[in-house]
Amino acid sequence: MKLPEHATATDVIDALSGEVMELVDEVNAGRELTQAQYAATFSRTFAEALPRFLAGLKAERPELAAQLVEQFMAEQEDRMAAEQPPARVIPWAERFKQALATVYAPEDVRFLADAEGAGALSTVLSKRCSETGEDPAAVLGQITRSDREYALSADAPGAFLASRVRQIPEP
Repeated sequence: MKLPEHATATDVIDALSGEVMELVDEVNAGRELTQAQYAATFSRTFAEALPRFLAGLKAERPELAAQLVEQFMAEQEDRMAAEQPPARVIPWAERFKQALATVYAPEDVRFLADAEGAGALSTVLSKRCSETGEDPAAVLGQITRSDREYALSADAPGAFLASRVRQIPEP
């Protein structure tokens, strides 16, 4: 590949990308590739061509080769940062039990999570938190201690606590 005298690293990458595209098209002539297959083939071919190309460029234009490597490394770091797996999202059922655990003993959490009306409490609490952005534990913490204690002996503990969540003024 012949480069203009004042070529930049971006010019080099564009030129090499163009050559790689032509090579990929030539090798896969007549085959239908999905976008993902084409991208994977392009990436693999580019990665194979780059070291050979850089060796030639380094001999011919060392300053441009150094600039190209620096730019390529920065782009790789950006790409790797963008590909980081997303933070683990805690399912609502787990968040619900964690919230109960902030105001109840472990045995009471198991009881309340399985008690009559637990679904109502979970639904009301989830709706409240999604609408206001509040933390579920903070909402449950606003229910009075006497109401939380009474809930353990109520006929439908979850429904009772759900009614108390509804009574808490929104922030």
